[in-house]
Amino acid sequence: MITIEVNPEISRTTSRRLAHLINIEFVIGNSAEVLPTIAKRLAGATVFWLDGHYCGPGTGADIDECPIVAEVEALKSCVNPIILIDDARCFLGPPPPPHKSEHWIGIDDLFNLLWKNFPNHVTTILDDVVVCVPKMLKPVLDEDWHSNFAERYPFSSTQSGVFPRLTNFARRVLARLGN
Repeated sequence: MITIEVNPEISRTTSRRLAHLINIEFVIGNSAEVLPTIAKRLAGATVFWLDGHYCGPGTGADIDECPIVAEVEALKSCVNPIILIDDARCFLGPPPPPHKSEHWIGIDDLFNLLWKNFPNHVTTILDDVVVCVPKMLKPVLDEDWHSNFAERYPFSSTQSGVFPRLTNFARRVLARLGN
């Protein structure tokens, strides 16, 4: 396992906490800069948990709040990578302050980026994670979706408050359009 952390203190604290695990390599640096070198040295099935975007003070906002484009591009050299991108909600619309929303791409651009670089993969969202896996793993995705559907969506849209929120959104859109 290899973990990349832009903040040296977070890396040191984490490595001390996990010192009993011998199979973790801690790399300090900007994921957009160090991931290409790491990806080229990997062989075989590899799972990538991409979570290099800003999530609070000291977590990379000064460099690039969301280096996801560079991270995905870095994985092109890998054979059949399994890509998990945390915080899918941050790509569904511009993240609120203190985020720098201009640093983030939208979910449509993220999906297009994944499809362009990994045409033999399927991409979806499970919970709050964008999942991009080789097509041969689609049955695993489908099984997870079916077995966890009721837990993910325990109520109908009218019971959960989604319908009133969407109705209000539609009213605001129509008002903006002058209808």
